[in-house]
Amino acid sequence: MTKVQLKKAQLDIIEKLFSTLDEAEKDTKSNFMVVGKKAEQAKSWRTGELLWEDEEHTIPKYEDKYDYVPIPEDELDEERKAKIKAIKELREILDKYI
Repeated sequence: MTKVQLKKAQLDIIEKLFSTLDEAEKDTKSNFMVVGKKAEQAKSWRTGELLWEDEEHTIPKYEDKYDYVPIPEDELDEERKAKIKAIKELREILDKYI
């Protein structure tokens, strides 16, 4: 194993760590929640038939649409703020290592 191979391996791992930190930050700064309804009518997972809200089949059923919704900075609790600070510090440590 050469020094170049070792450095390349370290950089690959650091890249994965940055991706993990990015994901952790996204999870910490936002909530995954319902943001609306899908545009396409819901279908049964078994039969593929359209689903309805009523027995007369007059009101179509739509599935919920989920997405990440940012939490305003002034509404972050102390635990989330601590995680964000920890993520920032870990990024700085990794940057120095490079």
